[in-house]
Formats: sequence, C-alpha cells, structure tokens
Amino acid sequence: MAENVLAKDFMIRTFRRIAPDRPLGEAVDLLRDSVAEEDGARVVAVIDGDGSFLGILTPRSVLGALVRDWRPESGSGGDPTRLEAGLLEAVRARLARPSREGILPDVPGFAPADRLLRLMKGMSDRRLEWAPVVEEGRILGIIRLRDVFRVAASIALAPETENERGAAGGGAAGGEETTPGGTAA
Repeated sequence: MAENVLAKDFMIRTFRRIAPDRPLGEAVDLLRDSVAEEDGARVVAVIDGDGSFLGILTPRSVLGALVRDWRPESGSGGDPTRLEAGLLEAVRARLARPSREGILPDVPGFAPADRLLRLMKGMSDRRLEWAPVVEEGRILGIIRLRDVFRVAASIALAPETENERGAAGGGAAGGEETTPGGTAA
C-alpha cells in the first residue's frame, strides 16, 4: 500500500512565492501570514525571474539570516535593554537584504512520483519539516512532514487484508483455509 502513495498525491499546491532579490522584510511578512494560516505550507518558495526554483524560506532560516552577523556590544555591560536595542537595530538593518540570504541550505527536492518511503527517509535524515516537490527545475508543491507522518501512520495502523497477510507469509498459500492455530486445513 505504501508503494502506491506518491508525493504528488498529497503535496500542497498553493504556497507563497518570492523573488530572490526581494527584501527579507517582505519574506517576513509572507511567512508571518503563512504561519497564521491553520493549514498553510508555512514556507515561502524562492523563485527566479524565469520561474526556476531556488530554495525555500522558513521562519528559522529567515530568523537566522536576520541575526547572522549580530554580536553583543562590548560596551553594553550586559544590560539586557541595551542588548535588545542593539539586536533590534541589527535586525532592522538586515530586513533590506535580499531574500536569497534566508534560503534554507541543501534542502533536497522530491519528484512528484517519489514514493512515501523515499519521502519518509529523506525528510527524516535531513530533519525537515517541509520539502519542495520539483520537476524540471520548477516547484510544483510542498510536502509537509506532518502529512508524511499522517499518511504513513494511516497505512501502518490500517488493518491487514487477507491478501496482504498471505503475501507477507502470515496466511496459508493458495487461499487454503486455516484452523484457529494457523495451520492449513
């Protein structure tokens, strides 16, 4: 059954997009809006002018880009108010930087025909909450880890059919009847 579930079957087809040269501040607005949606993708796809997929922005990757070069001032004396003011100033200055600076690095793209097991392995190995579904350099959708988990759990918890038990070696061959002890009658 898992072999029949493909990325294209449950990817999210509507998601926010941004050009790589747009400011990080605009990406922050898009992400803030997507996080507010109950069932949204919660990522922003970075798309070049020719439609090529460049990467994804997540709240964590954008936050990292905004605070990347900030260092506590030595003259702050450990005063939290001065430290926070310095951080806020640094973040505001970086909001004008291009959104490409917030792209989550090395995120594998999945093909629409990739099977559930490949999605599970790839997302687990990379500890990804989201991953793009890409074909010919263009993003078609977003896969969420929670959807991969939901589908995998539904399959794992579904009752086995007689055919599956027989194929797995749990039943008698050739459709023979079995006794309560499991031996062929």
